[in-house]
Parts: sequence; C-alpha cells; structure tokens
Amino acid sequence: MEIRFYPYDFEYKIKHKQVYLYLYSKLENGDKVCVIQEYQPYFFAQVHEMDQATVKERLSNLKIENNPTPAQVVSHEIIEKELLGKKEPFWKIYVNYPQAVPLISKELESWGIKCYEKDILFTHRYLRDKDITPLTLVQATGEFLETTDLRIPIFQAETVVDAGKESLPKCKILAFDLETYAQKKEINPEKNPILMVAFYGLNEQGENFQKVITWKNFTHKLDYLEVVSDEVELLKRFRQIMLDYQPEIITGYYSDGFDFPYLKARAEKHGLKLDLGLDRSELIVSARGGNTEAKIKGILHLDTFKFIRNIIGLNLKTDSYSLDAVSKELLDNKKHDVNLDELSHIWDNQPDKLEHFCAYNLQDAHLALQLCQKLLPDMIEFTKLISLPLSDIIRMRFSRLVESYILKRAIEFNVIAPNRPGKTEIEQRSEETYQGGFVYEPKPGLYEDIVVFDFRSLYPTIISAHGIGPEGLHCQCCQDEPEVKVPGKEEYWFCSKKKFLFPRF
Repeated sequence: MEIRFYPYDFEYKIKHKQVYLYLYSKLENGDKVCVIQEYQPYFFAQVHEMDQATVKERLSNLKIENNPTPAQVVSHEIIEKELLGKKEPFWKIYVNYPQAVPLISKELESWGIKCYEKDILFTHRYLRDKDITPLTLVQATGEFLETTDLRIPIFQAETVVDAGKESLPKCKILAFDLETYAQKKEINPEKNPILMVAFYGLNEQGENFQKVITWKNFTHKLDYLEVVSDEVELLKRFRQIMLDYQPEIITGYYSDGFDFPYLKARAEKHGLKLDLGLDRSELIVSARGGNTEAKIKGILHLDTFKFIRNIIGLNLKTDSYSLDAVSKELLDNKKHDVNLDELSHIWDNQPDKLEHFCAYNLQDAHLALQLCQKLLPDMIEFTKLISLPLSDIIRMRFSRLVESYILKRAIEFNVIAPNRPGKTEIEQRSEETYQGGFVYEPKPGLYEDIVVFDFRSLYPTIISAHGIGPEGLHCQCCQDEPEVKVPGKEEYWFCSKKKFLFPRF
C-alpha cells in the first residue's frame, strides 16, 4: 500500500541485526505514524592504487571487536566519483551498523587506504541520499506492522521518495517553563526542587491549552492552576500531560540548557522515569560540543534560544538574548514584572502571594510558544534549503549550515567530500601569509559629497566569476593561458573553461 506523510523527527535502530531509519511523521489526515526503512551505512575508500584482490580478502576477514556487536564489512561496490575535480573509482564499503563506519575506516587507513565521508551522521546520510526534506510531504510504499513496539502505528517501507516541497500545514505545539527553588541565585537540581511548571499549547484547530502545576496550596483565582501534593506528583503530572497532549513539537526558551536537564535531574533524584518518547524511551539529555542537548524520541524539541543565538541573533537590535529582550523586539510582548529572587522566601513564608508567580510562569511559557510560532516558518525554510532534521539545524552555527548545504549539493554533482585537514596540515596552512587589500583609514573631520559604496557578497561573487575552487586549481587545460594566472602569483591559476562545484553556488 501507499501512504503520504510529513516526517518531523528521526532516529535509527538496529533490529535483528539490520539497521532501520525511523521517521516519526504525521499523515495527511493528521494521524501519527512511524515509517521505518532498512538502510545500510557506508563510506568511501580509495583502493584503485592497491592490490584489490588482497584488499577484498582482508575486508572479508575483518572483524573489530566492539561491545555489543563486532564491526564488520557487509559488502562493497566500485563506483565513480569526483574528488577535487578528478573522476576516480572508489570503493563504496557497506558496514553492519553506523558505529562501525569510524572503526572500519580507521583500520583501513592503517593499511594505507584513504577513506572519505566517514564522519557523516547516519541520519543525515539517509536524508541526503533519499533527497527527503523534513517537514515536507513524502511518499512511501509498504505495509503496516502488527506490533506494539511504539505508541503509534509502524509502517515498514520498501520505497521512500520525496513527494514535493509542500510543508506540514499544521502541527500541535506545546511550550513549557519551570520555576525552581533557590535561596541564592544558583542552579542546583541536586538540592533545589521544582516549584511549578507551566504549559502553553496550541493545537491544529488554533485552540489554546494553559496549565500551571504547583505543589503549594494557597488561595487563588486562577482557572489554569492545578495543585498536587508534592514534587514527585508534579513530575508525574508533567509526564502525563506530555503523553495526553501528544505534541509534534515541544518548545521552550533555553530548554536545552536549563528546563529539560533540571527535569531529568529531579526525576532521577526521586527514582522516576520520564518515558516521554513515542518508543517509550526516557528523556535524553546529552552533552555535544560543549553544549547540552535534550531529545524526546518522536517529538521535535525546538529550543528557540538556540535558533536565535546561532542564526538570527546578529540581525536583532537588542544586545541581550534574554527571553524578555527578545520577546520585546520580536513579539512586542514581555515577561511579567515580578522579583524572582523573592520566590523562595514567598514559597516558604507567604504562599498567598504565589499567584503572581504562577501568572509569571505561564507568561514565560506563552512567550516561548509565540516565539516558536513566529520563527517556525524561517526554521522550515532552512530545513528545505539544507534537508537536515530541524532539531539539528537550529543547533548549528552558520559554518555548519554552509558545510551541510555543500554536502547536500555535492550529491547532485557526484562529488565526494574531501577530508577535513589534520592538525599538521592546519599548522602548515597557518604559516602561509598573503598580502591583503589596501584599507584607507579616514581622518576625523567634516566632509561634503560623501558616497557610501559596498560590494555585496564580494568573495562569493569573485569565486563565482573567476571559477575559484579547489577542483579547478592548477588545471592542465589552462596552464598556458597567462590571462587566468593570479597577478603576482603566476604559479597559481584556476580553470576558466569548466564550472566546478563551488563556483556554481
């Protein structure tokens, strides 16, 4: 049978020694489904200058012990790819699971074999190879499985293809925010409990959901407030609301760095499981590249703070990325005016004054929801451009975004990505210097007839106009043509007869 769906969250699992991509998705009728497809991880190796029979035999016997499954080569095929402007045969080496890629490639490099594209994330590899864009319409053929492995139906796909760039029309978003106890300005989840948690949701019909949960009884007039017996019950209610509301998107402001890690730590302290994932897995909080990242499998977690800081922050007028400052500029709205330093004292001694803090908590969640609503179209456009999971894109800085875009376009040109330079090569490059352009420093004073002139996108324009790129450097077809030589550096020239990958951008 055939289904059409919008994938929004991704992971892979190994079942019965086979690797499957899991595409958590929304069908056109609004129901959730998880589409799974078998896919084999691989990398490329430059083997044509070696004795191929010997390499083939060594690969067939290669087994690298790794808990719980040894890394092995499954098969290989020879294909032609372009590397730095030259077409060459490469071995496309398939391995038994994604973590085997770096293990096997490192072993091959010890044999003197150059390996390429060995550090590409497996999920990214799948999306690029299949030309699938997250949050846009996709078509699959296959069948539904009779299983209770997930909280939603599973569709095992034989084929998965792009069905156009139509974006997911509507989705259910849930924003949340925590307030915690602290007698001093500190973040200490080992010692200080969560006092209240606020939810602000928006479903596909435009209906709002508002809820604040706390565990202190006091007189109030808030119809959205729910009081439970203690922090343990608060954590249990958090879990139940997440499971009942079933959002496609969970959002917060600095939820990667504070809210989710704090929830995780307090749940572990009380011996509770936050099994929020659609596969019944627990909330995952991990450190990556010096940053904390939170993930719920099957729910797209968007920390709007990360997107603002990494991507649009330089275009804001404010010099602060606080929720209040960003909300004032982007939403013309702001946080409620309370002194958060007084919360612990009021909690202990004047609980009748907690109503203002509950309203403050809910407003923070509301602002987080509004920011996500406002920025989501921009986020989706980045996803369409780069074709990677939105949860990864919002956590990337521009250099990673550009690199990911190049890797996507390289597939169109059948280009293999060269390896990143090692430490020694980087040190050698840093020793080379180049004379820059003349910069005129203006003298202070009053001037007339001033004209401001700026060459927009100067370097990209020069690269495109003159075919500058590593593929065209020192081409044989232009080596005798003086007009293409770099002035003052005649030992350098770039091909003027063929457009390679970089100049085409």
